[in-house]
Amino acid sequence: MKPKYPQEGFALVVSMIFLAILTVLGINAMRSSSLEEKMAANTQQQSFAFQSAETGLTVALGTAAAATTNQTRESSKKSHKIVEGALCDPVESPGCDSGADKIDVATIETSVWYKMEGKVPPPGHSLDGPFATHHFSTWSRADYGTTRAELLQGFRRLGPSGDN
Repeated sequence: MKPKYPQEGFALVVSMIFLAILTVLGINAMRSSSLEEKMAANTQQQSFAFQSAETGLTVALGTAAAATTNQTRESSKKSHKIVEGALCDPVESPGCDSGADKIDVATIETSVWYKMEGKVPPPGHSLDGPFATHHFSTWSRADYGTTRAELLQGFRRLGPSGDN
């Protein structure tokens, strides 16, 4: 028997094509948003690791030993943790990072070391005594999740050279 209208069923075919196109667009949108979420999480981890490393530099420079001339990189190494936004020292407070309810745990390592550089100021200066530039370097590394940030900062002080 011949159909009365030859276009019967065409609306079903067109709607199935539109449904397939919308499904593909929806899947691509989900993939894109999932990728953007991962990128945002990585950026947040990177930012937190960098800020933790900067905190490490501040802590290292704030210690009294930061300006002594007998520091080596190994002798001045110290570890800290940032737990729930607060700095904690695992040596002084061993339980500061324990417990499953703690968040934002970043591990920080710092060190400060020293080297004496050339004699300054140049000949003809008006200051008494031999002087030298004392160069201090501060290093900090922070690990947070899968992200690591390392910072190196130096400063110089003018002081006696030790020559008489």
